[in-house]
Amino acid sequence: MKKYNILITIFAATMFFHSYDMVGQVQDPRNVLWGHGLNRTSTAWDLYAAHFQNTRVLASANTSYTTDNGMIPAKASYRHEYTQLLGVLESVEGRNIGIAQDIGGLVDRDLDQSLLPAEQLHGGYISIGTPHAGMEFANSYIQGKVQDFTNDACNKLTDGIAAFTTVNFSGAFSGFEPVDICNLAQSYADSHYNNSTAQDIQEGSNYIGNLLAQNPTSTPKANISGSENSPVHWRFLSSITVKPFELQLDETEESLVEGINSLREDYRVRGKRRTNGGILWTFVIAPLAFTGAIGSTVNGDPVPGFVGGIAALVAGIDKFSDATKLKRAKRWIDDSESKWGELIGTSVFQTISYTTTEFVCDELISENLSYTLLLDLDCWEEIVNNTTVAVQLKNDGLLTEDATLFAQLPPGCNFVADEANHEQLVNHPNVKQHLNTILDGNCNLFFLTAKN
Repeated sequence: MKKYNILITIFAATMFFHSYDMVGQVQDPRNVLWGHGLNRTSTAWDLYAAHFQNTRVLASANTSYTTDNGMIPAKASYRHEYTQLLGVLESVEGRNIGIAQDIGGLVDRDLDQSLLPAEQLHGGYISIGTPHAGMEFANSYIQGKVQDFTNDACNKLTDGIAAFTTVNFSGAFSGFEPVDICNLAQSYADSHYNNSTAQDIQEGSNYIGNLLAQNPTSTPKANISGSENSPVHWRFLSSITVKPFELQLDETEESLVEGINSLREDYRVRGKRRTNGGILWTFVIAPLAFTGAIGSTVNGDPVPGFVGGIAALVAGIDKFSDATKLKRAKRWIDDSESKWGELIGTSVFQTISYTTTEFVCDELISENLSYTLLLDLDCWEEIVNNTTVAVQLKNDGLLTEDATLFAQLPPGCNFVADEANHEQLVNHPNVKQHLNTILDGNCNLFFLTAKN
């Protein structure tokens, strides 16, 4: 019996390595099923589908499916569309790879955890920027917090100040006005989350809870999260407004970021000027006008000192009012990343400890002893203090790394694409690098795919 077991083992090993060449490259072709995210179509993956089909021994299967009717209908639509598409492709017997971004990763995970192996569309999958733990931004949209964010921005950026605020936006954002900036978030949210899918993917939903409650399968998996540089919200929103190609990433991002910085500086400078003007008219010109030391005119006609003083006071108050509005607008820009972080769940409060050396002999001090006590080391103690500070968790502009982490994966199968926001994950050099690492078999040999 032992002899037959040995023969079976040798046969299985031979069949396993048959698909590999002398340097470990998989030679048999395989299909990659590209799954797009919410409110997108198959075109989201056009660049990568073409790139990897040209550089690897694989066939890219790329189609659109319904994403705005809830996650269960999305899963059914995905399965239907790809079953139809795979019917015209060469069978690769369970070696299909699913690569999906955003809710596409949830669809792949749901299919993997809810279908029998014989019913699976792919033998392994790679999720990219997927809200495995749910999406806090969906909660914020449903609860009206995104609308509050937009209203607050529009009120402060445009309240009586647009008339004397000019800003030079460049590139794709030339011609933008403050009102365009404050509406960016709402426009994105309305186009993506005004549907039943948002209910399913919000943190704490039954759908997310059911996915997390299921035991992980043995299906090979890998995961890529994004981590954008500050200011993440402007970089993320710039990618929504203008879909960047790889060579235009920095140019497109910086166009909006530099425009926002220019707008902030405009508010700051003009606010300072109006503050100085308010001081001049209120505390210098008005008193001089009241005393008659200087003359005042209304419509070119001389006015008495009292009336001239009142007119100067009104002018000063108007300038202070303008200055307040301008400073409020600047402060909103300064605080906007933190406010955005509250919407996506990245603004958290942490308690930190710090030590101070304090004098503890206050009750013993007298005129005769104070100097002596100051030199007494026993009168000084190190005191540990605690304070709460706001910090921003690493995120891709929409999801925290924790929200996209696939906790059950083995070490070396969770990757982070630095400098990539959520929209850029479908076309970013750092994502491409991680995909190549995975397809080289460094996470799981299942993904090992030969290069052309």
